[in-house]
Order: sequence, then C-alpha cells, then structure tokens
Amino acid sequence: MFVIADRRLLNPKMIEQLLRLASVLASDEVALLQHADRTQGDVLEIADWRGHEVKSGRKFAFSGHTGECSIEAAMSDAPCLIVFGGLPGVGKTTIAAELARQIGAVHVRIDSIEQALRASGSVTGPMDDSGYRVAYGVVEENLRSGRSVIADCVNPIQLTREAWREIARRCGAVTTEVEITCSDQTEHRSRVEDRHSDIPGFTLPTWEDVLAREYEPWNREHLVLNSSTSSVNENVAAIRRILMLK
Repeated sequence: MFVIADRRLLNPKMIEQLLRLASVLASDEVALLQHADRTQGDVLEIADWRGHEVKSGRKFAFSGHTGECSIEAAMSDAPCLIVFGGLPGVGKTTIAAELARQIGAVHVRIDSIEQALRASGSVTGPMDDSGYRVAYGVVEENLRSGRSVIADCVNPIQLTREAWREIARRCGAVTTEVEITCSDQTEHRSRVEDRHSDIPGFTLPTWEDVLAREYEPWNREHLVLNSSTSSVNENVAAIRRILMLK
C-alpha cells in the first residue's frame, strides 16, 4: 500500500491514524518502511511485519488538515475476504447476510455447513473443526475465481483466525476481520433464548452454551462493532466505509 502525501501536511497523529487504518485493512501489524536512498519526500510505504507491502482493494481520502492524501490501491481487482467473528446470538449472520446482499459477495455460513454434515451422517460425533475445514475449501475456491467472500462464523481461537488469513494470502485477497459484540448482556441473553433457527434441523445453543463457549481475546487490530448500540444497517455501513465498498 502506498500512502501518497506531502509530509509537510502530515503530523505524527495523522501518520498514526494511517497506520492504524492500514493495520485494519491488512489484518496485521504494520510499520513504515524507511528508504535511505529515496529522494522523494512525499511517499510513505506501509508494510506488514514480514516486509510485504500492504495492499488495499480500494482508494479513499483523508481530510481535516491542509491538503489531502490518499491510499491508492495497488491491486484494485483483488477479491475481499471479510471474516466475521463473535459469540452466538450477537447478530453476526444478520449483518453478514445484509452486507453480502449489498456488495454481491458470497456468504459462507459455518452453521449451515455443520448442519449439512450432521444431516448427511458424515459427522456423528463432535463436530470439532470439520465445518471450518469444509468452509476453508469453499472460500478458497471462490476467492481464486475472483469472488469476494464473507465468512460467517464464531471464529473463536487464534488457530481459525490465522487459517482464514493464510487462505487470503494464498489467493491474493484483501482480508478484513470483523468482530461483532453485544455489550448489553441482558439483550444478548434475550436474543439467544428467544430466537428460532432458520436452518432445518439445526439446534441453537443455549445461553449456558454461549457462556461456556471457548473464545480467545484478539491479539491484533480488527474492526469491532457493537450490535446493541447500532442497527444492522448502521453496522453494514460502517463495514463498507472501512472497506471502501461503496
């Protein structure tokens, strides 16, 4: 990702904001690259911790200061992998489905895959990672075909989060991780206890199941949206602003 700007117009705070946004887009730690032999004083390059250039699929502009700078897409045709995460009942699927409808992305839902595996008799015991492994294959095939994909899952541990990112890397896709939360526990519990399954045969988790669910804290920058304080459309709009998918 190249950040083109006149450095005289960028204060340290603005540069910090650029890095934070680049980190969300890359779903990785980022830092400025320094070139001792560079003669241009108006080019900033951002790279991840491996030294790879961070690439965005869209262009956007920053304002609020004298002049304007932009992050220019290096790969404008790259597909997007948008990975949702969050505990059951926080509203992931509703938001993911609406986002997929608006941007024309493929919506891959782990619950549907896992129920299909159970119904087929392929999995009779614990599901473990079977549903995720099927989803990985489906997502990778779509990304390689140039389609943007939304992965709708709890995405509870670092292992699954890294697996999604690795798939995107192999396919040259832009990855964005989105965590949906519900800060109002009373509302969250009500959603879990009152909802009905839209997948035939699928057994929804109880509130006790949700509380006991393994869910590791995130260890890097990602987009966090609170479904108890923002509507579905507001959250979709927030994601689209981040992804520049207007």
